[in-house]
Amino acid sequence: MRVAVLDTGSFSALSPATERGRARLRALRERVEDLAVPAVVLSEGLLSGHPGRDYHVQRLLTFVAIEPVDEDLGHAAGRLRTMARRDGADPAPSGVDATVVALADARSAIDDVVIITSDPDDLRTLVVHAEHRRRIQVQPV
Repeated sequence: MRVAVLDTGSFSALSPATERGRARLRALRERVEDLAVPAVVLSEGLLSGHPGRDYHVQRLLTFVAIEPVDEDLGHAAGRLRTMARRDGADPAPSGVDATVVALADARSAIDDVVIITSDPDDLRTLVVHAEHRRRIQVQPV
């Protein structure tokens, strides 16, 4: 199975408010069997308070598995972030980005995973430290 894990930027870009967004989402859904996002991504303000835009975000949320961030996933994200800092990442990638990669790493124990992102450099900085990095691809949105 192939899984796509979304970060905040890719989630916004894929929200089907425009024809371009709809086309991107269709193309992605043809290539993967599952879409996932860690719940912490919701904390970055996907909902704007604008009914028209939020309608499309809510609609995309119905297609995406919102994955809980439990203690193990939180610790895994922290380890990835610490390793990236030790490698000289300055500033360190965000905790949300680290959680996206930790979720991708957890899912890649079983499935091939592609992380769809608007910030491929930070995510690649984290992926190099993932246990299952060979099964994770980072793709710009």
